[in-house]
Amino acid sequence: MSTITGMAQRMFAMEADDITIQCSDEVTVNVIVSVAGIGLVYENAANYQPVNGIVKLGELGELVNRCIEISNSFHSLASEQRRYASCTLTVGIPDEEIEETAEVLYCRKRVGLSATDILFMTGCRNRRVVPGQHVILYVPNQQGLTIQHKVAYLYNEQVYYVSDTEEPVTGQNTYICIDCSPELELSAVAPSGSTLIYYDVELYYDNELCDRVHCEIDTTYYARKAEWIFINLFGVQESVIMRGNEEDEVKHEASYGYAGTIYRKFDTQLTYERKTNSGWLAPGEWEMLCDLSESPATGIRTGNDITDLVITGAEVKRVNPSNEPEAVTFTWRYKDRVELAPDTKKLFVFERPPFDESFE
Repeated sequence: MSTITGMAQRMFAMEADDITIQCSDEVTVNVIVSVAGIGLVYENAANYQPVNGIVKLGELGELVNRCIEISNSFHSLASEQRRYASCTLTVGIPDEEIEETAEVLYCRKRVGLSATDILFMTGCRNRRVVPGQHVILYVPNQQGLTIQHKVAYLYNEQVYYVSDTEEPVTGQNTYICIDCSPELELSAVAPSGSTLIYYDVELYYDNELCDRVHCEIDTTYYARKAEWIFINLFGVQESVIMRGNEEDEVKHEASYGYAGTIYRKFDTQLTYERKTNSGWLAPGEWEMLCDLSESPATGIRTGNDITDLVITGAEVKRVNPSNEPEAVTFTWRYKDRVELAPDTKKLFVFERPPFDESFE
């Protein structure tokens, strides 16, 4: 009689690599992955020969992550919002009518947490936030949760610290979206004309504190800054500000050969490549940018629009011990080819000539 071990009712994807089957002889294992609202995504049956009485299904966690990414359009931030960051994994032994099913949450790393833990689905809990940045946090989709927004602000040269309570509304998605953008946090508790200093977002379950995210307002002037959006290790959107310089480089690509006796150039194409520096990083932000570098989808937000990009290289280096500040440089291109459009606008016509010849 075979037995399946290592499957919890709710688990992170990389924990699926720990699923084993204890058996004494060759066994046929059926693996099924399905996503809510879409249905069957993957199904495969294969024979396995046990080693020391154990069959281990290798790279099952990676398989689950790829199924979730493909079925929920993880590779495009500009498309419609993803509804789910989880799937249903079924491991069965048809010959013995044994079957185990689990809800598997998207996760690219082993995080040392249980999928049943109550927490914010983010890898950065101390962050710098600039005015106008979109800060979105996600919590598990279950009842009994309470969010407390604790805001420190300056008004009439006096500092105030107030809190506001929110009860998330459950829905059909894997997680509940909480908008914690700085302007929204300030307007909810402070009078007009106030200046935001910092705020904390705390997550409670049954009146017990489970997690906290601290956001410090960065009012430093930067000659250039850009808001990047990416899918973090938990499969939800994360926002980070690039504060450093950006280099634009146009590469000329073409094929060369003879057309008869004439040496010619064919298929000329200009490739627009950019390098963006993160600027000096605060503690905790280095890990967030490492997560960004392996994200399946990254984009730049301009207003309410997000333009997809593809990271082609990253200079991520840390030296310990060191007193020097850290920074990361990304090489990237837009996902859709961006052309340099010629200036075809009409010349501006003055009602009267800008130079009056009658002037004396």
